Amino acid sequence: MKHKSLILVSLLVTPFCLFAQQWNGSTNTINFITRDGDIRLHDNQSWRVTLGPAWGEANIGYGTGYLGFNLARNNHSDGNWTFFNDGANNGATVIYGNIFGDLLFSNKLTTGNTNGTLTDADIKNNIRMKIQNDGKVIIGNSATMTSPGTYKLYVETGILTEKVKIALKAGSDWADFVFNNDYKLMSLQELELYIKKNKHLPGIPTTNQVLNEGVDLGKMTAKLLEKIEELTLYVIQLNNDKQKLQKDIQLLQAKSQPDLQSLQQQIDSMKEEIQRLKSR
Repeated sequence: MKHKSLILVSLLVTPFCLFAQQWNGSTNTINFITRDGDIRLHDNQSWRVTLGPAWGEANIGYGTGYLGFNLARNNHSDGNWTFFNDGANNGATVIYGNIFGDLLFSNKLTTGNTNGTLTDADIKNNIRMKIQNDGKVIIGNSATMTSPGTYKLYVETGILTEKVKIALKAGSDWADFVFNNDYKLMSLQELELYIKKNKHLPGIPTTNQVLNEGVDLGKMTAKLLEKIEELTLYVIQLNNDKQKLQKDIQLLQAKSQPDLQSLQQQIDSMKEEIQRLKSR
């Protein structure tokens, strides 16, 4: 019984010992996993996923570690990367961190069915997205990336989306105050003078302001609504003026009707007199 127990323990322990021994050394492979400073998952043709260090200075932006997809860093610090092909394509992607706490996403577009190498500078110059250590996200070409300033997201060349929803912080951010009784609506004469002088509507940013500062979509939507509501008030005002004018015309017509009838009678009498004189 004692011998059977020893045999069972040996059977259980031996595979783990062998597995541990496989990972002792500079380069070992077991079940398509390689450990030579990196951890690499590969198939019979090439490495497919690699996890390893990415130490480097300015050329890679002071990298620390990386996760590569069809891309592996050679010798950990020589500044070169290897990509592979599957017989038709050779695209690759890498996600790596730097010493500042940023997370960067870089890719290589497929160029055919050959293997090849990239430098650290190639990786850095093809960054497509960056999550900064302060949580801000930049999406775009690394060569033209711009800091988002106080904003959380910067997207180069813009976005295409089926829906955008903007939440207001307070009711005062919307423009219904235009319909308050105490709202001071600029007269049309004042508005005309303002436009002639400034070449834009009151409260609307100029072209240069938009070029330099951009447009706050929420505020601009509220401003445009404010102008629409002001236009509505102007239309109502003009309609009221029109109705008053029509009433004044009708009143004048009513007052002048007897005089017009008397004048018509005088004209008719004169015509009769002229006709009588002609008949003599």
